Amino acid sequence: MAMITRRKWIAVGGATGLILCTAACPLPMRYTERLAPPLIGVARTNAGMALPGVDLAVSLDSDCRNPTALATTDSTGAFRIAASDRPRRLAWIGPFEFPPPRPYYLCAWSRVVFTGGVPQLPIGKPPLQPVSLACSGARTVIGLQLECVNQGSP
Repeated sequence: MAMITRRKWIAVGGATGLILCTAACPLPMRYTERLAPPLIGVARTNAGMALPGVDLAVSLDSDCRNPTALATTDSTGAFRIAASDRPRRLAWIGPFEFPPPRPYYLCAWSRVVFTGGVPQLPIGKPPLQPVSLACSGARTVIGLQLECVNQGSP
């Protein structure tokens, strides 16, 4: 009787392991994970004047710490931020849906001015197109009050 119980446990454990492995298996594979797409845009005052010298940062944290890319607006208020990527060594492969887009944050003066999302694409897909932003706001006594909206891909 003890042998039958032991065989059942072995069969259940083997079946469970097989199911888990087919749900998602780690493969040693080098690839680049896209954390944020390239961002381009213009920062202007509410009256339409350029906002030069605005420091911008892309962060994966809503508190704007640990930026992954930096830029400063030029004399016309224009900016261009390179894509943020991270090298990976292990890929999880399985027959499951990809999770919802992972957020990234564009920050000015440690304040979020735009929130976007990066879809988690299958490995080997082409990189995301740049996102075009229109930013407007004003410099006030308490700092820069800026908001950005997505104009789509150029």
